[in-house]
Amino acid sequence: MNVIRSKVFPQIILVIATLAILVMRFSQVFQHPNGVLYSKSGDGLKNYFLFAFYLKYDQGLRFSGFNYPYGENLLYTDSHPLYALLLNWVDDHLFPLASHSIALINLSVLAGVVLAVLLLYQILRRFEMPSWYSAMIALAIILLSPQWSRMHGHISLSHLFVIPLIWYILILYEDRPGLPRSILLFLTGVFVGGLHMYFLATFTLFLLAYWMSKAINQRREPIAFIKKRWALPVLALAPLVFFQAWMGISDGVIDRPVSPYGFYTYHANFWSVFLPHYSVVNQVIGNLFDIRIEWEGRSYIGFVPLFVCVVAAVRYLHNILNRSLKIAPIYQMRENQKFYLWASVLLLLFSMCIPFKWGLQFIPDLIAPLKQLRALGRFSWVFYYVINVMAAVTVYMSYKKLRHKQFPYPAAMLIGFALLSWWFDGTSFFVNTTENLVHQNDKLERTDDDYLARFKEANIDPADYQAIFSLPLVAIRTDKLTFERDLTGYQEALKCAYHTGIPLLQSTASRPSLSQSLSSIQMISDDRITKSRLKDMNDSPILLLVSNKSALLPEEKKWVDRSRLLWSDDYITLGHLDLKAFENSNDSLVSQYHMLRDSLDCQREICVVQGAGPVLAPSLDRTEQSPRFCGIESYTFSRGDTLFSGQITVPQLTQMELSFWLFIDPVYSGMPQIHYQAFDDIGTLIKEEKLQSGSEPDVMDGWVRCSFLFEASPGWTIHQVLVEGMKTAASSLLIKPTESTAYHTLGDCLLYDNFILTQAPQKRGD
Repeated sequence: MNVIRSKVFPQIILVIATLAILVMRFSQVFQHPNGVLYSKSGDGLKNYFLFAFYLKYDQGLRFSGFNYPYGENLLYTDSHPLYALLLNWVDDHLFPLASHSIALINLSVLAGVVLAVLLLYQILRRFEMPSWYSAMIALAIILLSPQWSRMHGHISLSHLFVIPLIWYILILYEDRPGLPRSILLFLTGVFVGGLHMYFLATFTLFLLAYWMSKAINQRREPIAFIKKRWALPVLALAPLVFFQAWMGISDGVIDRPVSPYGFYTYHANFWSVFLPHYSVVNQVIGNLFDIRIEWEGRSYIGFVPLFVCVVAAVRYLHNILNRSLKIAPIYQMRENQKFYLWASVLLLLFSMCIPFKWGLQFIPDLIAPLKQLRALGRFSWVFYYVINVMAAVTVYMSYKKLRHKQFPYPAAMLIGFALLSWWFDGTSFFVNTTENLVHQNDKLERTDDDYLARFKEANIDPADYQAIFSLPLVAIRTDKLTFERDLTGYQEALKCAYHTGIPLLQSTASRPSLSQSLSSIQMISDDRITKSRLKDMNDSPILLLVSNKSALLPEEKKWVDRSRLLWSDDYITLGHLDLKAFENSNDSLVSQYHMLRDSLDCQREICVVQGAGPVLAPSLDRTEQSPRFCGIESYTFSRGDTLFSGQITVPQLTQMELSFWLFIDPVYSGMPQIHYQAFDDIGTLIKEEKLQSGSEPDVMDGWVRCSFLFEASPGWTIHQVLVEGMKTAASSLLIKPTESTAYHTLGDCLLYDNFILTQAPQKRGD
């Protein structure tokens, strides 16, 4: 009984202490768990919405809350998919949960904090640390955890217990690597992967790095080691294979991004791991060095682990300089400790994009799953937990060594200073990071009465509308075309969708279908572009939701003008939008061409309808096996090339439009920049403009129409258009005065002001 008390009592005290800290900081969450949000904007609100809408309206693996009419596979949403599936079953068969979805997330995150502390306590006890010391260190490590900052946005990544859980189950498996613990390890991988796919990647890479560390240590007998320990890499990969198979079977989308942007951008570096981000030290060092810290890579390990790393590095360097072949560690590690440390170092290097950023970009191209990890900085979290535990063990072993050598006061000073430093780092980071973290839940309230009162006031039945079209347009995550300048309307649309059950046209899934994302952007494109999404929708009207506090693009304002006002206040306007408003005028333009083509001013392939001045369609070189536009090959650019360079002869100062179609290559992430330059007769640059091709709304069949305005003067001026940034293809270059309108033919197409109308009719005389 005394043994049980000695084991359980410290953990009870630890739980009480952890809960006391959480209650003091998150008292509103415990008092009104459904009435507050950790984040009410951006990704945070989206995470809440995904989970809440799914529990309230959906079943199985289909999420219908956005990307109407296609929906999304639940596994590709940030909605804790496995957790959501389980709770959905409970909601359907045992007792209702849907109205408590916000509380479930809020309390789950805080419960995970308690579990994380207990797991770290158990890990430290496994490394023979005393219970009082293990409890104090475990809680300090959790208070300094970099995952606290994820509660501001990436809530599904803020489960602090995940990495300690993976590590603890691995320790259990290494202690007794039999079938029961193999199953436990596999289920752990499935469980954490069901919370977020980055946790699945962390599980796989941590286990593989650990196995590789042990294999390298057995370099004299690698074959024997592999034969003996083959099960661990299999267990590391098994959950990944499970989810890949599940996604493949359940998902019908074939054009998800294969090269998401961020692999070479969102990573950690030396400063983000070893420099505090919330103190005067950061500012002082920032004034001395060129410090560039990517937010995704922030994972400060704390002063004590940093000090231990410096001491270890100095010792190793001293031994190397003295040509000592034996590098003595600070203390002799036990129970695979060094392999956990080496594995975490490997993941730290990976989180810093090492060695890939050193000219080895071909490796991610060969290993496709690597390219899906757009935020490598998150893998530095493993190093954070491991180095803190190892530092704690090092400090305690040094303390014992000093006590053994009869230095009690230095020993007490060492461990006292270490504990004070850990707690100072942890509490200051915790207080700073969680400040203003709790917000009133006025977005996804438990009841729908307040929001639906707007519809009752306007005598609107939400069931009459098939989808919500929110403005300003939001379209992100394709890594090709991106609209993210103002999320206000979209966030109000999430609220409207949750309370009414009407899905959104737009999507912000992690890896959405490229074609479906482009078709949602197409909803604000020019009237001469057919809206491909409409063919999959019914005849019911669309509910237009506009943020009154936001500035709209001209392409967005036209939909407000075409809608019928339903309801408005200081913040939003609701409008009725019939699908007829999206119909294009192409048929009438084609008929006009047939009627007027004999009387039009036509030169070569261009027929001017109205206006004066030069209308040019300079031919572009065609590249074999390039993307075809209007049935003919296009021109393929390298990473930097000239689209047009020449003089434009005009009788007077004339405003011109240059337009062309740019291929949206799904293989590469991002879109190129377009540079316009004008030079005078002696070659001096007199004007320069840039165009972000990734924010143009006129998309069609995998191409985007890029255009910009410039002034041509009668003087001798060279106009030049450069495409920079990445390999791509272009076609159908047209230069004309803005006041002129013209038809021109290209391949199989008839175009009007460089908008495709239809297949071209036969030329006169054919």
